Amino acid sequence: MKTPQKIYPRLLARVLLPVLLLGPGGMSPAQQSGRRQGRPTDQAQFEARLLLETGEILEVTIRPRAAGTSNIQMERKDREGIFTQPVNQIQRLHFTLSDMDADAITQNYYSGNFEEVLDAMRGRINPYFAFTDLEANTNELVEIFIRSLYHAGHHAVVRAAAGEVARHTRQGPVRKTADVFATLSTIKLGELEGIEERLEALPEPSLLDPHAPAIWYARAQVALAEDDWETAYVPLARIITEAPMEPAWVGEALYLTAQYHHSRTNLVVANQICQEIMIVVPDSTWATQAEARMINLKEDAEALEITLTEFGEFREDERQVDDAAIDYRERQRKLREEAARQRLEELDLN
Repeated sequence: MKTPQKIYPRLLARVLLPVLLLGPGGMSPAQQSGRRQGRPTDQAQFEARLLLETGEILEVTIRPRAAGTSNIQMERKDREGIFTQPVNQIQRLHFTLSDMDADAITQNYYSGNFEEVLDAMRGRINPYFAFTDLEANTNELVEIFIRSLYHAGHHAVVRAAAGEVARHTRQGPVRKTADVFATLSTIKLGELEGIEERLEALPEPSLLDPHAPAIWYARAQVALAEDDWETAYVPLARIITEAPMEPAWVGEALYLTAQYHHSRTNLVVANQICQEIMIVVPDSTWATQAEARMINLKEDAEALEITLTEFGEFREDERQVDDAAIDYRERQRKLREEAARQRLEELDLN
């Protein structure tokens, strides 16, 4: 007999998942009244175009798949009746997305307007989870949905969404995004038991891997949870030097690096990093925190009679005394040049 402790989390997930992913207004009358939900094929239909491995293109009305099934149920536009198409014969699947403005969603995501992304996608995107193992034009939107949930702080919902994706696919870009952000959300929720094994299960990212900054950040967070700054500093530095155009990650990576140098009384370096944050991510919460830290750095510098410098400058006497105080901007430039060289070598190898 199952114990209440084992039953409760599953029951809670079943109750909360439709509300969190769909929103209260997205629940069906059957869900609201407590009646048993229909099968996925009864709940939604999508207009789509299929490219088969034979080269044939089909215009169809397609229905969501149940998890684990190897075919899709649909109706063709040029004939009557319902038929099924084996998944392994579909090369590409293109939905019309008439209920979503994909361009506006993508623009809001890259502008950092994560709640606006979620407002546009809640109750619409999750039926497409059933097709994430195919080459579909909804796959990028599913990834954007999961990433936006994470960046907006909805960590429990990230894990629920990742679980739904995992039910439908065992591999592929969407599944990897789900796994990476579910791991990050688990760290953010403070559930660190077994987290190192989960991180080890993720492959070492290449410089061209879009998940690389997230994986490096996860490793840094695990180290910081144990107050291991020496270990955390390495993946944070990789984010800064190898993903400098990723504002979702580089702002916090820079701030934590400034905190690291501040804790070691490398005040000149810490102050220059804070100034860089103000330039790189000026409208972020990290810029606000960097500005506050610069006040503390100034007070500490005055107490220790250390002269702080503007971003990009250095003091010759400190260059000779402590390598950590060498001009931060110059060191970052050299590291970025090295990263660019490595990227070119990887491209040549591929």
